[in-house]
Parts: sequence; C-alpha cells; structure tokens
Amino acid sequence: MPPALTRAVTATAWRGPRVGGAGHACRVVPPSRWDVEVGWHGEGALSRRFGAFVDSADLFDARAFGIAAPEAAAMDAQQRLLLEAAHEALAGASPRALSAFSATSGTLSAACGRISYTLGLKGPSVSIDTACSSSLVGVHLVVSSFLGSACPRALVAGVNLTLRAETTAVLSRAGMLAADGRCKTLDAGGDGYARAEACVVHLLEAFSERELAHTPLQGHALYVHGTSVNQDGRSSSLTAPNGPSQQQVVGAAAEVLAGAAGAKARRPLELQAAKCRLLHAEPAAGALGLSALAQRLQQAAGPAMLHLRALNAYLAPTLHVRACVGG
Repeated sequence: MPPALTRAVTATAWRGPRVGGAGHACRVVPPSRWDVEVGWHGEGALSRRFGAFVDSADLFDARAFGIAAPEAAAMDAQQRLLLEAAHEALAGASPRALSAFSATSGTLSAACGRISYTLGLKGPSVSIDTACSSSLVGVHLVVSSFLGSACPRALVAGVNLTLRAETTAVLSRAGMLAADGRCKTLDAGGDGYARAEACVVHLLEAFSERELAHTPLQGHALYVHGTSVNQDGRSSSLTAPNGPSQQQVVGAAAEVLAGAAGAKARRPLELQAAKCRLLHAEPAAGALGLSALAQRLQQAAGPAMLHLRALNAYLAPTLHVRACVGG
C-alpha cells in the first residue's frame, strides 16, 4: 500500500485586476482593449463598457525567457502571462523534481507546452477546456491522477484576457452580461456577470509524512483534502445548471469555494463567491477563487458580499438567514 501523501498549494503567482476604492475591480474598458464609443450601440451596448482588466498585459521581457523578438510579437498575450507567472511560482521552490500541469482556455494547446519547454519541465503537460471550470478541473486532475511519488510537484494555471470586443458583444447579445458590469451574487436583481482578466499559477506539491516531519509547510500553504468533478448531464438546456448534479459534486469534495457569478439560475446553487469583487475570469475563475479562498483562511476573515441588497427568493428554502440587528 503506497504511503499517505499530503497535498498542498505551496506557492501562487497571479496577475489580476486592481480592486478600486469601491471595493471591486469593475471599471470602464480601457482604450488598450477597445473603444467603447465605436462600433456598436444596439441592444446590450451598455454591458460591453465594463470589465476587470490586467494592467500592462502588453509588456513582456522576451529576452529573459530566451524568446526571439519576432516570436514574442506573435505570441498570444495569455501565453506570455502564463510564462511569467509560472516562473514566479517556481522561483522560490526547493530543488525537487519538477513537473508541469497547465490548465488554460480555448485552443491554447501550445500554452502548457511552452511553459514546459521554456522552464525545462518534463512531466505531464496538458491544456484543458471545460469553459469556466477549466482551472479547477486542472487542480482535480493534478490531485487525483498526477500528483504523487512519481510527480511530487505540479503547476496548475488559468488565464483569461478580454482582448476582442466581438466576444463581449456576443455574450451581451445572449443576455449573459450584467448591464452595470457588476456580479450581484445571491441578489434578487442579478442580471448576468461581468468579464474579468486574470492569470493565476498555483504550485501544488505532494509530501510524505517523513518529508513533512523534516520540512514542515509554511503557514501560507493551502492543504487540498479532496476534489471532485462531474457533469450536469441532462438539464433544461446545454448551458443551464443541474441542481442535483452540483449538490453531488459539492458533497463529494472536502473543501469548496463556490463561484457564484450572479446569474439568476446559478446563484441558488452556489455557496460563496469572490466574483462580486473581482468579477468573472471565465477559464481562470477557479484558480482565482482558490487564491481568494487561501487569503480568507490566512486572514481568518472575508470581505463583504458586495451588491447584495435583496436576497434571491429562490434561496429561501435552502438558506437560513439571520438578521443582524444593530450591527
């Protein structure tokens, strides 16, 4: 019987949106993305004006990674962010055998391969596209399949840049985006989500009892006790959630940070969210939520749930809400 292993997130590097004075990251689309005054003034035009953005996403030190200028100019900006964050996550790591596992979005099949090539990592290297759950599915596969004695260390990454106005326009026309650019988690007035940029890389490591005895984990380590993945199966539509399926996957995992984006059909199925502050980073949302969970545990406190004014009526049968009088 193989020895028991402790799995933990021991380092994180991320590039995310700035939280402003209002306590959230929502702002008007900067000119470096697209001109909100040009091109589209029809239905849903208001929602394409807002989002959360990574500053200086166009800057990249190609020479530091041994990449020629022409190749760097042609690289997807998301791959550049992944390289920087992956290098940063590994920078302070102890000298153990390395392995990379990158969860990214879309058709970025080269993103994880580029990290392995540039940093000299020889373990499993896989890109995952399960839409907004991509980076959390990456965590699950690392913990359940790869992370062990043969692969003691792995990277899990998620990245999202909103560089094309056309994509936001399509989502807006489909009624998926909030008109005011806010994710109103658990609120009765939720009318969609707002898109966010982020790049997050987590370093996960597996430790035997002997290793933990000699090299105890730092206080910032986030222990991963269990993960679970399933699929909605048959529901009212291809993109609609399935309540019983989500209950099953939550019950199968030891620790859960639910990522409620603010859509009416989704909110009653979720537990807690960082999206009311950082918005919805789509394929990088899970990795960003994991960082938010780690921060909450380290500080033994959590930020307020913004934009929650009237509780969604669908939550009444499942939540017991206690009014806090005078405080």
